[in-house]
Amino acid sequence: HLGRGAGVYEAPRNILRLIPGVELIEMERNQRWSWCCGGGGGVPEAFPELAEWNAEDRLAEAARTGAELLLTSSSLCHRSFGQCKKPALPSQELLEFISQAI
Repeated sequence: HLGRGAGVYEAPRNILRLIPGVELIEMERNQRWSWCCGGGGGVPEAFPELAEWNAEDRLAEAARTGAELLLTSSSLCHRSFGQCKKPALPSQELLEFISQAI
């Protein structure tokens, strides 16, 4: 994971700031204080209700910012968000978003 595992937080944000028309809006819990989406570590298989709650909680937190889209650098998070029964807003993988913007 880019943030939790590698401690890389600012580089992707700096790239997003360079894309015309993109407004970066941070969630309340971000960077090293960010909560897990519940999509990894076997959580979806062992505790599916917990995994769904975590994903819905993260999406709801993102929606409260007024953002139109939640970007994630984790394919597991993107999958987890996509499996929510009631997603508060859409999500997209960071690299896919950047590649479409250039």
